[in-house]
Amino acid sequence: MGVEECPDGAEEQEHILSLVEPAALCGLSAHTLAQQAEGGRLRARKVGGVWVATRECLEEYLAEHSRLREPSPAGEQ
Repeated sequence: MGVEECPDGAEEQEHILSLVEPAALCGLSAHTLAQQAEGGRLRARKVGGVWVATRECLEEYLAEHSRLREPSPAGEQ
C-alpha cells in the first residue's frame, strides 16, 4: 500500500493512538489523517480496520504540516 509503518517496539505501543484523538486536537478530520496515511505522508498503519500511529509519528507529521501551512513573510514568494 506504500504506507511506511511506525516502529513496533514495546515502549512505542504505549503511545499508539487512533487517528480520531489527534484529529480533534489538531483541527483536522480523522478522514483527512487517514487519507494522509494511505498516501504515505503520515506514518501509520491499519489495525483491525482502524488507522493508528505513535505519538511521535503524529507529532512529526503535524510539525511538517504546520510548517507547510505557514504564510510566507510579506514580499517573499
